[in-house]
Amino acid sequence: MKRLIYKSVMSEIQEFAGTGRFVLPLSQVGGVPLEACVGMDAKVERGQCIGRSDAPENAFFHSPAAGRVAALSTRVTYEGIAAATVEIEGDPSGAVETLQPIGQDIAELAAETIRERLREAGVSPLGGNGTNAVYASLRAEEDPPEMLMVLCADPEPLLQTQRHVLREAPEKVIEGATLLQKAVGAGRLVFAVSGDQKSLVSGETVEMGRRYPSGHPELLMARATGAYRLDDGRPRKDIYLINAETAMAACRAVREGMPVLDKTLTVGRDGDLAVVVRVPLGTPFSKVFGQMGLAVEDRDRVFTGGPLMGVAEFDPDAPVTKGTDGLFLQKAATLFGYEDAPCIGCGQCIKVCPMKIPVNMMTRNCEFGRIDEALAYDLESCIECGLCAYVCTSRRPLLQYIQFAKKEQEKAELARQSA
Repeated sequence: MKRLIYKSVMSEIQEFAGTGRFVLPLSQVGGVPLEACVGMDAKVERGQCIGRSDAPENAFFHSPAAGRVAALSTRVTYEGIAAATVEIEGDPSGAVETLQPIGQDIAELAAETIRERLREAGVSPLGGNGTNAVYASLRAEEDPPEMLMVLCADPEPLLQTQRHVLREAPEKVIEGATLLQKAVGAGRLVFAVSGDQKSLVSGETVEMGRRYPSGHPELLMARATGAYRLDDGRPRKDIYLINAETAMAACRAVREGMPVLDKTLTVGRDGDLAVVVRVPLGTPFSKVFGQMGLAVEDRDRVFTGGPLMGVAEFDPDAPVTKGTDGLFLQKAATLFGYEDAPCIGCGQCIKVCPMKIPVNMMTRNCEFGRIDEALAYDLESCIECGLCAYVCTSRRPLLQYIQFAKKEQEKAELARQSA
């Protein structure tokens, strides 16, 4: 079995101009959908707000290009959810319509001032990816978390996004993290880094190991606190989690008045370490690949995130969003085939599980929808790292079984609450 080792690739972030058409879904993970504040054929400026909400947990959305609104429609996400969408034709270069910069020292700034600025500028946790973060914790009535953790390295071996952002602008990442600490009222500020990054940050750090999944957010939070907590459910209420890109965006939003208009992401093919690029939000995946000389052909697979915890996208023209940390193309000839084969009880999945779960017994129950039985085998402790499926001798889609069971559990819980 090939060991999964984190690597650091030294390179510059490449700037991609994008295309003349940008697809912008007005929905964000962890929040209610935004309402479009532009009409059909309306003229828009680069940086102009095009989607907003009165809900305090929602960050606004801004146009990455100057041009016109070409369509107001809906698109279906990989989760099967229809999202309202604004399509803009225009130029992603040129002047930006910014907010008024705030020059006060952090000690003089009120937490509410920072929270409102981040919301207006479109700054969301983890760049928009709410897997472990809750934007609602920026609300004044929420109890402040004990810790703000900044992920300065990526959870998967092939991803290089956050380490490149930190290397590009460490001073902005540090200041943005300090602003966010003030905004959420966190007692501790901790930077999660790899060994070669410690000199780039100041203050308290927690270091990830070289082998996957030591960079998984759940394991890093456990190391920083000394406890893997489930008593408050997921996500953890004692830690507010962001990444380096969000910290940098927070700094730019406050100090420069700059809204979030682009996304940094790792792009690659067939499991190779790839380049880190920055593209305007809403750029179709196919156009990102095209600028690298790659074409999406029949039976190829496109997935976002990394190969272990990422998700497959059925639409190669789906847009880059605030949560797109990685974008990979797997050619048809290299696809790995999973099967609904029976478990042979080899125990490989148990050996590699970082949470020491009896994965073989748990996934047998997940497969057939026996949720209570799966919970008895510690379903809730699974961090979905994907190692069990990676080593499975029978090539069973174990991670998909687990995710199916968790979705069924969520649906049952919602039904009980509404009864």
